[in-house]
Amino acid sequence: RLPFKDALAAEERRLADNPDRWVGYFRDGLYAKQLSRWFAAFKRENFFVILHHRFISEPNQILKEAFHFLGVDSTFRVPDLSWKNEAGIPRIDLLMRLLSEPSLFSRMYAKLVPLQTRLRLRTYLINLNTKRGQVAESPDPQVMAELKARYKKDIQELERMLGWDLHQWYDV
Repeated sequence: RLPFKDALAAEERRLADNPDRWVGYFRDGLYAKQLSRWFAAFKRENFFVILHHRFISEPNQILKEAFHFLGVDSTFRVPDLSWKNEAGIPRIDLLMRLLSEPSLFSRMYAKLVPLQTRLRLRTYLINLNTKRGQVAESPDPQVMAELKARYKKDIQELERMLGWDLHQWYDV
């Protein structure tokens, strides 16, 4: 497992070596680039784009807007909107990799065990193997400054595409 700074430096090589395996830590945050591909293929009005902080701070309002966008009953209320995705770190790295990455074991297992059973067991084991409320490392201020500079053009393009003011993203 690499420190975040090293993982960022290795991202292009990792993605080139195995594009299906690696999450692009930087690449996956280029929202304007991602949305532009979708907007090129489909009409903009077919998309409902939200800001994460709005969903966290006003989930019922966002759901009402989403339901309206989808043409379903916007008066419906979800009974439990409590946060479920608490940060954590793996207790055993090897087990987390086995559960998260394709392997000979996972291919054989897939042939023997039904999908729903595999998914339930995988979720159970990941939860069991995760130390909740802990994060792997604090972000390095220098790395954060470099990321801000690298993301700046994409954020500006996203503001233009969506007609939104994202000034708060420049100071994250």
